Amino acid sequence: MKKNQWKNNGSLINPLYDFIPAQPENEKNINLENKKIISGIENNETKNSPWVAEIKKLPYNLLCILLEELKSGNSIISINSSNWPQNGSIVVKLRKGFKKENKNIKGTKWRLLNDPHYCNEEITEILNDIEFLIIN
Repeated sequence: MKKNQWKNNGSLINPLYDFIPAQPENEKNINLENKKIISGIENNETKNSPWVAEIKKLPYNLLCILLEELKSGNSIISINSSNWPQNGSIVVKLRKGFKKENKNIKGTKWRLLNDPHYCNEEITEILNDIEFLIIN
């Protein structure tokens, strides 16, 4: 099995971490990868995994939604810190649609967009006047 990896296709100032999944890409490998990713986030493993530092910038409710999505089998495609839609924004892109119970969390806003150039759905949370997003 080829190991998974995170690749920064952005810059040091505005990182864009793309996730390259292990091969072959199947449910077993996705579940193994998700366990490692969840552990990295929950244990704040930022030293060798700079993408964790970006994830940890998410507001509390979005971080909880992200962890729940990962635990249910969804997976991260990318983590973007390109300061869009605002300076300081973080956008996490997931592979699959959101679980129904994650679409109605207090303090967050869910929208169905069906935009082939952007995303299908988004969940946003605002912290200190900065919008953070999880999209799919």
